Amino acid sequence: MNRNNIYLLLVFMLAGLGVYAQSPDDYYQIAAENNPGLKAKYAAYEAALQKIPQARTLADPTFSFGYFVSPVETRVGPQRARFSLTQMFPWFGTLKAQGDVAALNAEVQFQEFLDARNALFFRVAQAWYPLYELQQMQRLEQENIRLLESFKTTTTQKYENGMGAMVDVIRVDLLLNEAQIELEILNQKEASLLSRFNALLNRAYNAPVEVVDSLTDMDLLPDYRKDSLLVNHPRMAALDLKVKSGEAAERVALKQGLPKIGWDSIMCWWMSAAIWL
Repeated sequence: MNRNNIYLLLVFMLAGLGVYAQSPDDYYQIAAENNPGLKAKYAAYEAALQKIPQARTLADPTFSFGYFVSPVETRVGPQRARFSLTQMFPWFGTLKAQGDVAALNAEVQFQEFLDARNALFFRVAQAWYPLYELQQMQRLEQENIRLLESFKTTTTQKYENGMGAMVDVIRVDLLLNEAQIELEILNQKEASLLSRFNALLNRAYNAPVEVVDSLTDMDLLPDYRKDSLLVNHPRMAALDLKVKSGEAAERVALKQGLPKIGWDSIMCWWMSAAIWL
């Protein structure tokens, strides 16, 4: 539990880094901080943690009070009122078993939080990489337009000086026009990608996004296999924990069916004095 809490704090305490070039990891942190569904999952986990000490404590004692309109005659005098304080003790091991169920349920909530976080990160990556590709293509087209404009100036000067053909100028114009149209198409496509990406970050649809210039290689774990995905997947872990929680709840039910030990303190009030029985 403590290790998971420390890991979770590292996820949420890192803030966004403005509009400078950012990697997917930076946007994962922003999405985790701004996503209400993920916050709700973590709040459910915290609520489950609060139930653990409650499950391991005794039930509240029962206090009762009775007043006799007509005094009841007893061997020590007329009885006017009766006070009773009762505390029930469950069978041995019941409280520990209840605590185990609560702890397992809390761990289930945490694994479900991790599953929701991973799903959010996956959606962010799905939206970020097309945006990265588009911005790289925009940079290439802008550089291509710059080179074509420079080449157009050169071919035009050569044609005016009688050192070049008109066909070269026309060819450069066609290529330049094609590159400008392609850049405009990319700019229009960028708006929809930005809107989709910013929606995942829960911020304004037109908020600027600057991606890194290049990507770094991702090293796969040496034991990366399909079966390891099932073993380490939070959803599979949550299902296993639910099974264990059900088994622990069954043990609690058996113990709760066993006899309970009660302690009862009664105080009666007579007209003359109050004594403990």
